[in-house]
Amino acid sequence: TYRNDGLLGFWRGLSAFLPRVVAFSGVQLTTYDAAKAVWSRALGLPEGVRLHLLSSVVAAILAVTAMQPFDFVAARLMNQKTVGGVPTLYRGPMECLAKVVATEGPAALYKGASANYCRMCPYTVLTFVFYEQLKLLYAASAGAMYA
Repeated sequence: TYRNDGLLGFWRGLSAFLPRVVAFSGVQLTTYDAAKAVWSRALGLPEGVRLHLLSSVVAAILAVTAMQPFDFVAARLMNQKTVGGVPTLYRGPMECLAKVVATEGPAALYKGASANYCRMCPYTVLTFVFYEQLKLLYAASAGAMYA
């Protein structure tokens, strides 16, 4: 990359990668709490690991669904060939998005989604289960300090 594109080659695709992170994190964090409330009310699940597992799976599925088009565009931008540091297929994320939808259809934006589900679901589940367990440990230790 450096040999062909120089120092700026390391940041190719950043304009598409940042929205990917924003979409994933924003949806993941908001849907986890919403899913927890829905599962708790609808199924009567008490606060605990089962509730955290179910809620985090829902959050992961929705977050990957929101992130996938950005991830697809970022991958296309980062992997395209360049000549003298100039991209040969797409000048930016919007052009990439427009060309892909026009030539391959909107469903093409979800190519690779199953791999992202397999990768991000365990990550999200572990993140929220550990988070909830650490909250309990902290609350217990804080309570013991002030008792």
